[in-house]
Amino acid sequence: GLRTSEAPAPFEQSVAVMPCTDSSAPGVPTPLTQGFAEGIINALAKLPNLKVSGLTSVIELLAQNADIETIAERLDVTTVLECSLQQVGEMVRVRPRLVEAATSAVLWSAEINGQAADLFETQDQVARAVTDELQVVFAGGEDTPLVAQGTTVPEASQAYLRGRYLFSQRTEESLRNAITAFGRAVDLDPEYAEAYSGLADSNVLAALFGFLPYRATMDEGLTAARRAVELNPDLGMAHTSLGFGLWNLGEWNGAEQEFEQAIRVSPQYAPAHQWYALLLVTTGRADEAVVEAERAVELDPVYRQAYRNLTWTLQAAGRTEEAIQRSREMIELAPDWPIGWGEHARLLLGSGEYAEGLDAGLQNSRLLGQDVEAAREAYQAVIRYRQTGEPQIISEPPEWERLRLAWWYANVGQPDRAIDLIEQQLEQGNVGNAALDYVSYYSDLLGDQPRYQALLEQAGIT
Repeated sequence: GLRTSEAPAPFEQSVAVMPCTDSSAPGVPTPLTQGFAEGIINALAKLPNLKVSGLTSVIELLAQNADIETIAERLDVTTVLECSLQQVGEMVRVRPRLVEAATSAVLWSAEINGQAADLFETQDQVARAVTDELQVVFAGGEDTPLVAQGTTVPEASQAYLRGRYLFSQRTEESLRNAITAFGRAVDLDPEYAEAYSGLADSNVLAALFGFLPYRATMDEGLTAARRAVELNPDLGMAHTSLGFGLWNLGEWNGAEQEFEQAIRVSPQYAPAHQWYALLLVTTGRADEAVVEAERAVELDPVYRQAYRNLTWTLQAAGRTEEAIQRSREMIELAPDWPIGWGEHARLLLGSGEYAEGLDAGLQNSRLLGQDVEAAREAYQAVIRYRQTGEPQIISEPPEWERLRLAWWYANVGQPDRAIDLIEQQLEQGNVGNAALDYVSYYSDLLGDQPRYQALLEQAGIT
């Protein structure tokens, strides 16, 4: 892990791995085609000198019908790995090719036929061919597979791929179904570390988003993450899952150890940098947090949540103008994402740019299907309090997100109601987000409230 705010060294080579095309369902991502690419990405993420773009950004660009040249330009990579995949019964045929983006020249291509049960071996052949062609050194040597065989149970592998496919959608229904799919995978193979990691991530996010009871679901996630680390101590995603769960519960030291180990074994795994940044910012190391958040954006440059995390870290580091600029980039990337407009509004209103902040907030409400005039009144109350310091009364603020209602009360001069909501977060164990809210939203408005300071001290928030 990075212990200073120095920028990491530049990459020697770079590649974007595309989900395979499936001849039986052209143009439609499937758990198998998406999962095949994700396995290769996670393998290549172990190599410190190779930049491999996150799958989230690739899928987003494909949804925009971007061509290879555009994808390479947006992701800032020099090569693109494409493949077609066809499964007939128990057989799988994969035709990968590595393309130089600038010239469209095919650097390497092959046809690999194998058993569906041996998908890990096929992924390893493709990943190793990429490293050979790009002349990237793999410290493990020729006999060490880049893609480890996570399971020997084909049904477990299929359930895992379905779980990852559902997890990537991040909706309430998809996360619930992902938990079911990953649960089936570990039932079929109790030694399947990757499936336990997926089960952990799905539970943690379902708890964090309020889709399932917080503490019980978070504990389920932590149990799964610990099992993943136990089964495979060299699995970067497992350490990332455990670190994120521990961060949410305010166990700072344990979370940091897990994130550092995740980055040590999988230095290009974007979620490790993204979530490690949150830990750093909530423990008073904003400059280091910016470095990690920027690396996450570099690895997954079209992922809107990575931009959101970067705005938080920049704001905590006192770099508000940069935070606002990144926020503008975030809404350009995802103009239909209401959360992005909400974050942009908060930054603008907090920095005194009231007219633009009001417009951003109203766009957030439109996208959420809320009463825009009622939202306008609430935002104007925020502006009046910011301008005059006189407490304002609002009947009920628009619900941007379940975990952010306290922002409204703090911003209209009702600190007790805001602190009540923060106290509820802490009582259910949601310490990480309470800390993040503190450094991002409340420090200038609630910092002089003794009751608030007592809550922070009790929770161990520095």
